[in-house]
Amino acid sequence: MTDQHSTNEPPLPGQGTGGCLGLLVGLSVLGAVSVALAGVGYLVAHLFGWV
Repeated sequence: MTDQHSTNEPPLPGQGTGGCLGLLVGLSVLGAVSVALAGVGYLVAHLFGWV
């Protein structure tokens, strides 16, 4: 019962705003990771003289 900390809280905030915020956070994290990977790839290619 200690793992389920959301049992005492009302289910409305978690379902409404929590889902949207989670989706936005997930999308922003994916975007940041893709940009970071692209930047690292470009730097590596530039170091090796491919660009």
